[in-house]
Amino acid sequence: MTKGYLITGTDTGVGKTFITRALSCALKDKGQKVGVMKPVETGCKMVGGRLTPADATLLNEAASSRIDIDVINPFRFAPPLSPHLAAREAFSWIDIEKIEKYYQMIAEGSDVVLVEGAGGLMAPISYKETIADIALALNIPVIVVAASRLGVLNHTLLTVRLAESLGLTVAGIIVNHTEAEPTDVSRAKNAEEIRKLLPEIPFLGE
Repeated sequence: MTKGYLITGTDTGVGKTFITRALSCALKDKGQKVGVMKPVETGCKMVGGRLTPADATLLNEAASSRIDIDVINPFRFAPPLSPHLAAREAFSWIDIEKIEKYYQMIAEGSDVVLVEGAGGLMAPISYKETIADIALALNIPVIVVAASRLGVLNHTLLTVRLAESLGLTVAGIIVNHTEAEPTDVSRAKNAEEIRKLLPEIPFLGE
């Protein structure tokens, strides 16, 4: 049975695309056929007269996917805003049923599907739905990417407890160091403390 995972973050800018690419490459090295999806991407640039999703394109390349980019990323918008606001400014909307349909298309030819969210679990895609609703609709567990900086303990606990309260399974946590030369002294302790605070959640790496 195809397994899928939604890669979410404790915030925006935590390195979800970087981690999803790394997971994709690691799974490929193990002989898995990896499908990738970035259902919603904002802040897209015009390239050759076409709105181009940079993150989805990177995921597509990492997975060596032959699936059309419009299936991997069905909803893309130019404004670098929350998905619901970006969609509204484009006089559009984000349709979860379409995301489900395209996910199934990707899953049919994959051993595992990595779905990258936008922002965190509660990033709104409409005034009634969030990224968490995509994970619920696809019936897949989440992997939490936590940026190693001051505040990450609170953000990670909030993300995990929220996911659990919504009925989502948290398949694991990855701590990501987003700064090449960090000055934040909490970085040395964050991963260890997350493991102690959430011993029931698999710690997948740092």
